[in-house]
Amino acid sequence: METNRISSTAGSYLLAAIISATSLSAQVAPPDSVQKILPPAGDTLAVSQSQIDESQIPSNDTLFPAISIPESLVAETLSTEIAPTIFHDRIYLSKGPADEIKSIAGIFMRSPGPVGSPAIPLEYLNVSDLEIKLNGLPFPYQGLYRPYVIGTDINTIPWEILNSIEWNPRNGYIDGLDFQVGRPADNSNRSDIVIDRGGYRYDAAHWRFFRPFGNKTYAYFTVGFKKSGGYLPNSNYDAFHVTGGVSRKIGNGELSMDLWQHKAKAKQNSFDYLTSQISKQKRTVDRGEIHYKTSRDGRYFLSIAGLLQKNFQTITGYTSPRDENYSVGGVQAALSDSTSERIWSGGFEYYRFSISKIAGPHPFISQFEPSVRMRGNLSSIDYDLKTAYSWNKVDNGAILPSAKLSYNINERQKPFVELLRSRRDPDLNLLYFNDNVEGLNLSQRLHSYRFIGNQTLSMPLTSQVTAGLESDWGQVNSIIGLSLKRIGSQIYLVYSKDSLANVIVTPTNFDDRFLEFFAKARAESGPISGEVSGAYRRWSKRFFSDDLEKGPAALGFARLSYLKEYFIRRLYLGGSLEARFSSRRDYRSIDAGLTGSYAIISGRFEFRYKDLTIWLSDENILNTAYITWWPYYESPRNVWVGMMWDFFD
Repeated sequence: METNRISSTAGSYLLAAIISATSLSAQVAPPDSVQKILPPAGDTLAVSQSQIDESQIPSNDTLFPAISIPESLVAETLSTEIAPTIFHDRIYLSKGPADEIKSIAGIFMRSPGPVGSPAIPLEYLNVSDLEIKLNGLPFPYQGLYRPYVIGTDINTIPWEILNSIEWNPRNGYIDGLDFQVGRPADNSNRSDIVIDRGGYRYDAAHWRFFRPFGNKTYAYFTVGFKKSGGYLPNSNYDAFHVTGGVSRKIGNGELSMDLWQHKAKAKQNSFDYLTSQISKQKRTVDRGEIHYKTSRDGRYFLSIAGLLQKNFQTITGYTSPRDENYSVGGVQAALSDSTSERIWSGGFEYYRFSISKIAGPHPFISQFEPSVRMRGNLSSIDYDLKTAYSWNKVDNGAILPSAKLSYNINERQKPFVELLRSRRDPDLNLLYFNDNVEGLNLSQRLHSYRFIGNQTLSMPLTSQVTAGLESDWGQVNSIIGLSLKRIGSQIYLVYSKDSLANVIVTPTNFDDRFLEFFAKARAESGPISGEVSGAYRRWSKRFFSDDLEKGPAALGFARLSYLKEYFIRRLYLGGSLEARFSSRRDYRSIDAGLTGSYAIISGRFEFRYKDLTIWLSDENILNTAYITWWPYYESPRNVWVGMMWDFFD
């Protein structure tokens, strides 16, 4: 009751603040530098996931230009420009990456609520062959829940070290996310301290330190924690992370190393509320990356990256505790030849995925993918052509060509067509993971649960053709398009129950095909900006054999933001309102069912003065009904408050 009362009061103040702010007179109308549109497809020199950014490769003896900025100079430059949030490349006023992902209409992002909620944010059947990358390198992580859920739990990524979220350059418009973590792009000597609080006993804090040493070395360090009671019983969460990295100029190149660790302890809601909730999870993610970039004569660029990641996870409660180590290691390299008319590049990547501490032999999969790519311009046509060959012992070999052609009608309109074929990385859990929980003793409802991996399973292979129109009218940008996608070997979970209430779950393949219409528009005028986006899918077969839909057919997102300088220099007030819409959504687990269409409205208010930002976020303002059956939980209404001090050292 008290939480609801506080939420109602906070929401009223939030709405009033946004409305009243628009009626106040401003001193300066600065550019909305905190807002940035992510391109619909990554336009980098990457070969597969390799990323060569010519602007980041040093061409002279000054590796970190403009690394020290006097406070007096900052005061002058910020008189007409908002102090940027250096480390968080926010698209708009938002709580964090969850809000940014929700603005991608083709990806269904559930509101995770206070961190520690048991939901897996990315629903597999909706995103089909989604790949999750960190700095262009694989990031395999699947939470082992009971029941097992296919998907990627992005709560395992420490969002505090995130700089931006990019589209995976290999996988088209909505089929991959690449989380960029590490040092800030501007190589500044800044730090920040963040304190965040919310309902359900949520507390979080972190400190980040970024500093150049001379003009050849750069280092950073971050540390933080999160705690939450969770908005459902038995969903307590306690997490800690520490990261660090160093970069060093060597000749005409740069060598860098990044290390980070994420630890979490959580209670996990399992099955349904008729089952005693005693499941607990401990997990650790250790990750190390090494990157080397160099150039010669400003034309030839070489990029090499290495990766080692280990996931340690234990699950207790019920019978048959789980204890698993999942690891990936590998290397990727790319070499490019850049001219004024075209860019040629070629490279390869090799990874080895393995599982240990399970019964029987320890399975592993090696994956190798060479590729070549050419980008350039021919008259008024921009082209991006690539072909790759991907091989692993599970799926054998597959040719993965892609092509994108854009025609510049004028400076404002650009029709395009894209063709691509892609395949997601192998998932050893789906192939080899087995779980058996006995003695649940729920009469006719549930006696035991067993998940059986399927070693004959194939990974999804997607073929897609997309056509659309990109428009830029100055203050208004838009993209509209139509995509036909065929997913061979799509995966979903089949549930079967015998007369003794024993449930058996196993992954299986099926071929899927759908037509998707998508549109997005963004407008900006002075301190006001907004966007609206949506996607609609029409499947060749809408329902599974159990009469449940494959996922929401329609998704939508809308946002209106306001940020302006008031009263005194470098004092900014602003806020945003956003709405997220989903059509009917079905769920399958021990119980199966559906929820009808719904819309969730959230808001945010921000106060900024110099390097200090204070915010209040109100999610699910109308307290829309939410699902309480496994696994598709929705967060009820909750309020977040917090502050960040972003300062020069």
